[in-house]
Amino acid sequence: MENKNSLFYFCAYGEIKMSDKSAIVLFVKNEVYDIASWISWHVSLGFDKIFIYDDHSTDGTFEVCEIISRKYNIELNRTNIEKEPNFYWRQKESYFDACRKSLNNYKWLAFLDADEYIYLEEHNTINDFLLDYENCNAIALNWCIYGGSYKVLKDHIPIYQAFLFHSQKELDDNTLVKSIIKPEYYTFNYTDPHKFHLENEQYLDSLGNSFTWSGSTKKVEWGRARVNHYICRSMEHYVARINRRLGADLSNSTVYWNHFDKNDLEYHIEKSKIENANKILNDIKAILFDNYQETLILKNKFHSKVINLNEKKSKTFVIKTQHDSYLHLDSIDGFLAQTPDISTTKNPIYGIIYDEDPDTIYLVSQDNEQVSNINFHIKDKQQKSFCYRFQIVPSHNNSVFLRDPYTNKYLSCVPLDLGGDITCNRQDHSAWEQFSLIENSFQFETLSSIKYYFNYQHFVDFLLKHNLNYNDFLIASSNLDTKSRELLLEESDKTLSWIV
Repeated sequence: MENKNSLFYFCAYGEIKMSDKSAIVLFVKNEVYDIASWISWHVSLGFDKIFIYDDHSTDGTFEVCEIISRKYNIELNRTNIEKEPNFYWRQKESYFDACRKSLNNYKWLAFLDADEYIYLEEHNTINDFLLDYENCNAIALNWCIYGGSYKVLKDHIPIYQAFLFHSQKELDDNTLVKSIIKPEYYTFNYTDPHKFHLENEQYLDSLGNSFTWSGSTKKVEWGRARVNHYICRSMEHYVARINRRLGADLSNSTVYWNHFDKNDLEYHIEKSKIENANKILNDIKAILFDNYQETLILKNKFHSKVINLNEKKSKTFVIKTQHDSYLHLDSIDGFLAQTPDISTTKNPIYGIIYDEDPDTIYLVSQDNEQVSNINFHIKDKQQKSFCYRFQIVPSHNNSVFLRDPYTNKYLSCVPLDLGGDITCNRQDHSAWEQFSLIENSFQFETLSSIKYYFNYQHFVDFLLKHNLNYNDFLIASSNLDTKSRELLLEESDKTLSWIV
């Protein structure tokens, strides 16, 4: 038998090996916009436990994590600023606490910040990856610095899907590492959040090779695994960060941005990894909406209605132009465009028509089986949205025209051989404004009709009196004006701010 921290124990059937479980610890503050994507990514990697230490966020981060922790194996803690005023020592104490809790429970423990994502090149799960490291007690994964991919504004695309460009290996900052350690060997001597001091220290790199340290840095190795470091997420995110941390870590300048905004190499994460993470992310979105709806019901002393999930409340259509093309997006957050073959596009556009309101159609894109909350654009529309509402004007031969209810202008498609532009600027309608609605085999799950343009009170009344699911909620929320949307975010304790 080994010492008291051994990974082996006896039972009635003899000596058996403790399950090779892994945990990860996150120290975080004010990351409400991206915290759900961080959790989704690392849950999809198969971490058995997530320890989150919230450093007194004020933007809804703590509330989002608390709601998610009701379903996923997350232990949520808050730091004590009065007891320890120094940020770096609060981080140290958080790491110490996670290590103590991991002893005899988790074989491996990883340490990350909210802009850091472990990326496995060859493996689908972290525990499969760690099987190759039985003969060491720590792994050092190099940073891979990602640039802002030329984004100015935040969008609703999860981090791991939004940013496609990273730095060259030669960028000196990539020599920094983040560690995955066996907590039983940790000495609780703390220098920084990168390198950890262990008994009988046996650090290996991502390829399973030994290496030479230079302080808390090492030669860059990205083979098999690395830590994708999304420092520059958009110029809007950077400005907000300066506003929060001016005088602490950041100055009122673009020096920091210019240093880290490296978009030298394009890299596309494997599609299946993104899909696995997005499935969890979509589940989290639905969980947060359900929590908001339940809070409204309790606050207003309404009783929740029985929801019949099998009852169809809408129909889903693909939209065909008179030129035998179909509506789709030219990119995940791009413009409404045309494609000659709807079966090959990655971003089809669907039209949803509710049974109780057959004269209205909602144009949306799909994220797995949910309505996507990622905005897209239509030329000549003043604002971008993830859902566009149009009035259906019947035409001959079962075709229709689509009219903007606010401007009374028609959606128009120029033939592909003439450029293929799609605009919403036509006062009158003719052939280029005609569409066919073809009912699709895939149907979005909906539970109620969305018939009205809402202010916030009308919106709440509607939610309380109707059976809605996440798809319905998202479509309905797209009808809110700016003031009403602000009230929605306030009433949800900001937990929906990254969704709508």
